[in-house]
Amino acid sequence: MSTHIGIGFSNAPDPIEAFREAAIVAKNITNQISCDLVLIVATAEYPYHLSCIGIVQKILQPQKIIFTASPGIILSGSIEMRGVGIFALRSDEIRTNVLARGALPPDDIHQSTVKFSRDLIAQAPMSKRVQFLGFFSGLQKNASPLALGFLEGFGRVFPIIGAFCGTRDSSVVALNDTLFPDGMVGVLIGGETVCASEATHGWQPIGRPHIVTEAEDNIIRQIDGLPAVSLYEKYFPDALARTSSRSLGDIGLLYPLGIRLSGAKQYQLLSPVRVLPDQSLLMQASVPPGAKIHLMLGDKDSCRNSAHKAALALKARLGGAVPRAILILESISRRKVLGRTAEREIPLIKEILGLTSPIFGMYTYGEICALDGAGGPSALLPQSASIMMLAIM
Repeated sequence: MSTHIGIGFSNAPDPIEAFREAAIVAKNITNQISCDLVLIVATAEYPYHLSCIGIVQKILQPQKIIFTASPGIILSGSIEMRGVGIFALRSDEIRTNVLARGALPPDDIHQSTVKFSRDLIAQAPMSKRVQFLGFFSGLQKNASPLALGFLEGFGRVFPIIGAFCGTRDSSVVALNDTLFPDGMVGVLIGGETVCASEATHGWQPIGRPHIVTEAEDNIIRQIDGLPAVSLYEKYFPDALARTSSRSLGDIGLLYPLGIRLSGAKQYQLLSPVRVLPDQSLLMQASVPPGAKIHLMLGDKDSCRNSAHKAALALKARLGGAVPRAILILESISRRKVLGRTAEREIPLIKEILGLTSPIFGMYTYGEICALDGAGGPSALLPQSASIMMLAIM
């Protein structure tokens, strides 16, 4: 029994050549005729196109190809903000079942996600299911019913992580030759393998708490009795004056809102997606009326410390074993804080989890994950500013 993992990357100017080069590198590393699963992560300059997917299919001959878009690709030796990254898996031990769904009905996201989860379980005749990994499009979707649907569908303590994929201009996921706008692609990992996932963030509250005085689902209408956007206008008047009336720009990413949940060690983070015409804030997830919220702040030290903390927690859960691969899903807000120092996270993670473990990952616009590690029905939450690590043994 054996497992082969190959990671390829190319930033060739021509998209067809970039997909070809990345696939060839991945194939040379796996040294296999065919693959079970291929994950493609491409930046905005390399959009999904059937001719590019066809090239990857011809070279790697995978059973399934997942395509996602991202503002940046995380690799073992670098972070690339332009290019095509490919993760290829061929294994007799690791089993992967994949399912995709198109646009979810806005008024029934929860039940649609429950059905999606159960359909994926039904097609996976595994004696051992160990991890769900999801890729979602639709950056303005309310993530709360999505998270609750997975919680109900997979069970209250099953390990689940997922990312909202896309770029500033496009949000799309695809499976093989089909695009799923405003949809999702899910991977159920199992077989004779062990997976462990961990998520954390380094954001801390600023000042006193504020009260959500009016809210409906994922729309905050009033904070402290004033239009919701007033909170950001109070703290960042000059920055908001330079943005459009419908956007907070990077302010919403760099300074998300935080809610302290009962029994949790970390704050749940929620980033505003945009400003509505009535000065309400459209959020990534539901916020209940009466909730106490904080503006949150992250800096370079807190971000690096949180990556260190996540890697140490993951190592402890693995019993010190060296992973075959490490997948990283990391909020783009962390990249904006860390800037050019973002690459310093990679050797830190490798030093803790294993210098020989290949790393593959992407930047995201939101994550669904366990707030304080695995376990507990309230642990699965929409997040922003997180770094999530998935170790495959």
